[in-house]
Amino acid sequence: MIGLALALSGCATYTTDECASGDWNKIGMQDGRDGQTADRFNRHGKACTLDRSEKSRALYMAGRNKGLALYCTAERGYREAALGQKYYGVCPPETARLFSTGFQLGGRIHQVETQISAANDAYFEVSKKLENSALPEAQRSAVQREQARLQSEETRLREELAQLTEQADAMVRASRSKKKE
Repeated sequence: MIGLALALSGCATYTTDECASGDWNKIGMQDGRDGQTADRFNRHGKACTLDRSEKSRALYMAGRNKGLALYCTAERGYREAALGQKYYGVCPPETARLFSTGFQLGGRIHQVETQISAANDAYFEVSKKLENSALPEAQRSAVQREQARLQSEETRLREELAQLTEQADAMVRASRSKKKE
């Protein structure tokens, strides 16, 4: 059952017609744009029952390299990490640094957003404790201090997020202006 699921997932991003066409260049291009590793060639070949000859592999790799050129940018690295995606080290050395720069920034944004969410959840839980009218005054004071600390932490995180977002926006603008040149 697991093997069948893995086999079917090999071509899950392609229609039956695309899978049947055996257009290795097109399949490679899509995998490159998605940041997939080169081992997807064999998985596609098995799942789609396509020819896996050296000629087919060369077509796939040529397409994948074209796709990686679109994937391995600072802007895409930022977007992938901000969404919590993983990076599989697929970018060639000449673009890996750009991608990594964006990926680190996006990762930090994702991390701060997660921390803000956790702080909000904790604030909500602490606030629920204050609704208890039987809560002793000493505990009520401690809960109010914790509530104030969480509020302060959220404010600090939101300020950090604003700075990171500003950096990301500047990076995206710079990236787009380079594309226009």
